[in-house]
Amino acid sequence: MEENYSTERRNDNVDIAALWRIARRNWYLFAGSVFVCVVLVFCYLKIAKPQYAISADILVNEDEDQGGGGLSSLMGNVSGGFSLSGMIGGGSVNDEILVISSHSLIREMVQRLELNKTYTNKKSFFDKVEYYGNSPLTVNVPESMLDTLVGGFVVKVQVDEGSPKIKALITKGFFSTLVETEATSFPIKLDYGEGIVVDTTRYYIPGQELRFVAHVNSYDTQTEILEKRLVIDLSDKKANGIALRIEDTNRSRGKDILNTLIECYNEDAILNKNLKAQNMLTFIDERLSTVENELHEAERVIEEYKRKNDLSDIDTEAQIILESSSQYRKLLLEAETQYSIISMVDSFLNKPENKYSLVPITTGLPDKGAAEAINEYNKLLLERMRLLRTAKDSNLSLRTLTAQIDAMRGNILNTVSKAKESSEIARDDLKKQEADFKARLRGFPEQERTYMDIKRNQLIKNELYTFLMKRREESAMTLTATSPKCRIVNEAYSKDKPVAPQTMLLLFVAFVVGLILPVVYLYGKTIFTVKFATKGDLRRLTKLPVAGEICHNTSDDYVVVKNGSTSVVSELFRLLRSNLQLVLGGGDKKVLMVTSAGTGEGKSFVSLNLAYTQALTGKRTLLIDLNFRNPQIANYLGIKDKGGLTPYLTSEDKADKAVLIQKQTEWLDVITAGPVPPNPSEMLLSDRLDSLMRDLREKYDCIILDTAPVERIADTFSLTRFTDATLYVCRANYTQKNSIFNAIDFAAEGSLKNLIFVLNDTEVKEYGYSDKHMRR
Repeated sequence: MEENYSTERRNDNVDIAALWRIARRNWYLFAGSVFVCVVLVFCYLKIAKPQYAISADILVNEDEDQGGGGLSSLMGNVSGGFSLSGMIGGGSVNDEILVISSHSLIREMVQRLELNKTYTNKKSFFDKVEYYGNSPLTVNVPESMLDTLVGGFVVKVQVDEGSPKIKALITKGFFSTLVETEATSFPIKLDYGEGIVVDTTRYYIPGQELRFVAHVNSYDTQTEILEKRLVIDLSDKKANGIALRIEDTNRSRGKDILNTLIECYNEDAILNKNLKAQNMLTFIDERLSTVENELHEAERVIEEYKRKNDLSDIDTEAQIILESSSQYRKLLLEAETQYSIISMVDSFLNKPENKYSLVPITTGLPDKGAAEAINEYNKLLLERMRLLRTAKDSNLSLRTLTAQIDAMRGNILNTVSKAKESSEIARDDLKKQEADFKARLRGFPEQERTYMDIKRNQLIKNELYTFLMKRREESAMTLTATSPKCRIVNEAYSKDKPVAPQTMLLLFVAFVVGLILPVVYLYGKTIFTVKFATKGDLRRLTKLPVAGEICHNTSDDYVVVKNGSTSVVSELFRLLRSNLQLVLGGGDKKVLMVTSAGTGEGKSFVSLNLAYTQALTGKRTLLIDLNFRNPQIANYLGIKDKGGLTPYLTSEDKADKAVLIQKQTEWLDVITAGPVPPNPSEMLLSDRLDSLMRDLREKYDCIILDTAPVERIADTFSLTRFTDATLYVCRANYTQKNSIFNAIDFAAEGSLKNLIFVLNDTEVKEYGYSDKHMRR
């Protein structure tokens, strides 16, 4: 056998065949695990309520452009597109999904349906009735308390059949009882918070046994729960449809949730639309009052001018001039109108009281960029108005949005100011052109020129007044129109077959999990245990030879190998003898040292019976007990002689070696250790022991040395100088894996020569013979 060792160890790759053998031996674990998992699934199916899928589909209506043509023949394209719908905008379907799935709308739905209260009657562990719309009792909680409630609480009412007493209590968590009281009739008032009242409904049957349980949460808590359950998404990417889905144990409740959410969404859209229209009306009424006064003043000036200058039909007289200059007037009128519109917007924005008011006019502006900026500004204002209805001033989202509006307002003021300057420049340019035209009319009477100026001002005021009146009527029509934002394509409906729990799938999963758990347990036990039990486990730890295994000795006799014995343990020792011959290869390798990691692993038992096994083959065999610290061979053999190796090594006399040797059988001799010496390590290094071993090697065919454990004492390493091989004894379910690794390291360092392992004290089982007893 070559002395070629390394510290390389076997890896922990999964041995499928070994696992299969372990699984067959532990079949009861698999049967029990599958049984328990299936029983647990049946219990769950007994307790779990069927979940039904409820669906609804809506189609979002696009806002139609209600803007008419121009203001008049003079306005032309200036007023094109100015309308309420142009200011509001239709918005995309994704925007509407964000609205319908908003916390505020879902909270309103929860509040209307009182979904923050769930009522049940627990008749038994497997029989629990959940009420919706037919609860025998109701729990009335003040609204202010529901808005500030944290964590929720449970109200329990117990009514025993035939008993006049009614027990009611409020709990929080599993072990905390907040209030407990007894009464003889309803309603029952519980002194918790602002006061909670439990009263009956028309479904209550007096005298009937009742185990009523009510779970009460705040509106916000229940809203958060529903937000996770609701699924709101596009029904089709090519259409403006929105699909709403929810799963619920009560089909009626699920339908009410979706239908009420759609109802809240429509009401919110109408409210927002009316709010915009009302703001428009307020602004137009203010402007109408101002423009009406200005128009009256312009008409009064014309009347006074005609009377003062005795003019009757100045229009007819100036017909020819007016026809020639119609083009200039039209352009100037358009410029004046644009300037007036943008001046109104600029004036509206610069008023402090209008800081967070909607800008009513976005079309008719000469600057398209300004109009688009005002539209975006209005959208942010509408979002702020919506948040103001449900959020406080300290709300983070509200403050963020307000800051965004303030920043955008400054940009819009700058844009409008620049647009006003541009409009003023354009108007001044047209006036200059008109002045040039008037210069060509120097011969026209001064009265007519003055009249033209006065008349033009009156026409502008008249057109502006007509424009505002038309928009006022449009806003009034918007207020009276209550068409919903969406059209219901499919009202909430439920499928007859529940979507959960899926019985067959759960049973299949239970079966699979029942098979996996024992595999995980057995494999984990193999991987994470610090000890090992079988020869296969030992072989997975090392690449060094494993000569065999010795099963547990059920007899009281230490010597189990005798001439003619056929017990399992004796046959295993014979198999160990054969394997050692294969490993050692014969020749002059006669001295075999037997050691172990620690005490209690059976190395003396193995040494003794291995010596008997060798002697049965007719070889001259010698067993030497060199474990000076804890000798056991003499005890095992019942030798009472006080002699032994210790007196021989300590004596200065040249005693006859034959005195040391005690014959046990024809072919087996034994040398016992003798009394425990004070310096065992030094004795094992003595020259006299070396001389003795040289003489014994010449006389015997096989010498077996029983030595001390290597992990506790260093004595054994000094014996390597005259040994040919080392038999390392391990004990099943006793020796730790780390001891095997230490032995491998000792062999690699040369402290142990030709290391061979043997596993002792394994389970007694049927052993067969084959030609594959060794694994190198």
